[in-house]
Amino acid sequence: MDNPNLPGDESVIYRSQKIIIGGTRCELLLTGKRLILAESDTGTISEDLPYTAIEHALPDFNRLREPVIILTLSGTEGTSREIELIFVYQPAGQNIQDRDKCLAVLRAQNVHTGEVLHTATPPPSQMRKDNAEATADGEEETVRPAVPEWTIFGTSRYTRKQATGAAPQQQMSPLFIIIAAVLVIGLLVGGVIIAFQLMIPKMIPVNNTEPTQETVATESLSPTPTPPAEATATPEQVTPSVTGTIPLNGIWIQVSYPGNFSGSVGAEGWMTAVNGSGTRQYLLPIHDTVIEGTVEKQDGSAGTLDLGIYNGGVLVSDFTTSKPWGSIELDLPIGPAVMNGPVTATEAPTIATPPTPDSSLVLHEVPLSGVWVRVAYPGNFTGTITTNGLSRDLNSSGDQFFQFPMTGGTIDGFIYKGDGSVNNMVVQVYKDGTLVTYGNTSAPLGTVEIHTMV
Repeated sequence: MDNPNLPGDESVIYRSQKIIIGGTRCELLLTGKRLILAESDTGTISEDLPYTAIEHALPDFNRLREPVIILTLSGTEGTSREIELIFVYQPAGQNIQDRDKCLAVLRAQNVHTGEVLHTATPPPSQMRKDNAEATADGEEETVRPAVPEWTIFGTSRYTRKQATGAAPQQQMSPLFIIIAAVLVIGLLVGGVIIAFQLMIPKMIPVNNTEPTQETVATESLSPTPTPPAEATATPEQVTPSVTGTIPLNGIWIQVSYPGNFSGSVGAEGWMTAVNGSGTRQYLLPIHDTVIEGTVEKQDGSAGTLDLGIYNGGVLVSDFTTSKPWGSIELDLPIGPAVMNGPVTATEAPTIATPPTPDSSLVLHEVPLSGVWVRVAYPGNFTGTITTNGLSRDLNSSGDQFFQFPMTGGTIDGFIYKGDGSVNNMVVQVYKDGTLVTYGNTSAPLGTVEIHTMV
């Protein structure tokens, strides 16, 4: 639904295009006065609700562990009905971020919302029970694709309402209970062994100092020790001191890998892309929260991928892996941000030399004030830029600057090449004439994603 035909005093605050309601793909529009739901294929508006008609907007998770919002709507004569908005799976938890942004807009419009849930994995036994009860009640078996399994670490919260009216379960024989208990114990023992093997690389201490006398004595007792496989492939660690390259103020993440790496890191619904090669540093404008994210190696080499979390210039946590195509998953609580030095302009995130736009373009000067997004591509490009929850559609070509009326906050964008050429498309974000971040692609019909704070 490109044009919702809104009156002049009403504008779109937030748009979500990956919603499913009752098996139908829909688009959600949140304006300053109402909530609009329209079918994605036909553009037909199925719901047009003023915010005063919404009694509750409660976050939850369905049986496929997809985030949902359950809307309770007031009807005539004191009746009410419910609508379940399903935010379908997207990489790096972007569907959870999408749901949380919708809840934030509803909350700002005085709609009663519940606590935002970020994890809701029901136990496997409960999921089997729910599926069995749904089949017994005559419900059709779901045909939605399975969602990737979530991490086994951390605390799970299962908030789905239990099915009512299910047939009573038959009493199981003692022999069946004994066999089930033996199988469960075997699975638990196997899980502990596998988890211990996965954690061995992280348990290897990073030690760049000379061996002590005690270490020399130990090695003398076993002259031919077999070093761990991880240690043989570990290159020299890049661990800056407090006065080194890591800034002394705030919380930073440093990623080091000889090849290419990719992923995202963030907290509280805000995520920043982590892409590049070599040693890269990223500022995390957060504190007193839990850092989440995943960083993956993009090749099958045995080189070591190292990820360090710094607070006030001091290393507080370090993760490494040298497995081919290995990945590092973060679920780390962090305390208050430490400030050990004066805040200067030199403490901005390290940005490599940005790519040069295509030489065939007529380039314009970078504005010296304000927040701008630059897109430079010889052909046609389209996309959407979202700043602090407000979206703006792009459709142009050449070297273009787009200004956004903001002094700080988040910028998220998806820019698409409109043709199959191999020309390079460059996307850059500027604040007061200074480059904040950039992205580029030369792939046919390629996409550039931007996720940053200014």
